[in-house]
Amino acid sequence: MSGSEESGSSPGLENSIVPATRRSNIDLEKGGETEVVTSGEFLRFDEGKKDLLGEIVDSEKEAYKLYYDYAHYVGFCVRKGKNAYFLGTKNIKAKEFLCSKAGFKEDEPEATRSKLESRTGCKAMVKFQVDENGKWRVSRLVSEHNHELAKPEERHLLRSAHSVIAAKMSSVFRTLLDVGIKTTKVSAYLFDEGTGIENVKFSKKEGQELINSRRLTEVEPGDSQSLVNLFKERAAQDTMFFWDIQLDKEGKLTNFFWRDGRSRIDYDCFGDVLIFDMTHRLNKYICSPFLGINNHGQNIMFGAAFLMDEMTDSFVWLFSTFLKSMNDRPPITIFTNQDEAMDKAT
Repeated sequence: MSGSEESGSSPGLENSIVPATRRSNIDLEKGGETEVVTSGEFLRFDEGKKDLLGEIVDSEKEAYKLYYDYAHYVGFCVRKGKNAYFLGTKNIKAKEFLCSKAGFKEDEPEATRSKLESRTGCKAMVKFQVDENGKWRVSRLVSEHNHELAKPEERHLLRSAHSVIAAKMSSVFRTLLDVGIKTTKVSAYLFDEGTGIENVKFSKKEGQELINSRRLTEVEPGDSQSLVNLFKERAAQDTMFFWDIQLDKEGKLTNFFWRDGRSRIDYDCFGDVLIFDMTHRLNKYICSPFLGINNHGQNIMFGAAFLMDEMTDSFVWLFSTFLKSMNDRPPITIFTNQDEAMDKAT
């Protein structure tokens, strides 16, 4: 049972699955004290883009966003640094934004500082000067890091990707609530700080607000009609919306997939590389978003699926359905965790 704006055959994906792994540590040469510190091939934001030095924006929010996007493209996270103020006022004269690994935590033993999640005393930063007209100009950029950076296929794991994926995934949870999966099960996943990739976590407040906004009567898991109705409603609102579900012989929901029109447009432009994540669960389902990276180095979502199991047949159905939704155009490369059943399916 499915609905979409198109139909067609579903050839298998080329066997191009590549395991996503962390890059090894790289020793960086220490540069002198200059306005712009570079680090050779390890860090190149200006490849196909522009250097931040001299860039001008109109507000603190835009300044943060500029460095935030730069950091996500390069492969690190950002935190705010110190401010300088115009004499006798509370108006900012200069502000720094730092790599999230800048400095050291005061209560952190030195022996633990080599861990990936620890601060490393990284000096990477950007400094904005604010003129009398309120314009924020990049006056100093230190681009050298003393720690490993996330590779392009790992950027969806950065904290900077959380809001992008969380916004998309919130619709996933609303769908599950609409179809009748118990709110306690949804809540358990939303609030779980120890499972799944970090960029789909919600705070307890956000999760509770989401659940409280859905005043639905819980239905039996075998009742899939609500989900079908929801997908039909979405398809009526978005002519490019695509959905498909699998039912067993008893009419119970097994697997389902959907993507919206924006995802199709993004895939047409940036679908050469596909990131398939199957590391997190919700109730009995494996939640598997299809992710990509646009020309700004930002995460984009190509679709989402919920699977009952990790069997070859489920992956065959999922990949065939995904390809059908994308006009049978396979990606060149897929990044995912290695899985024998998935390998057979592709």
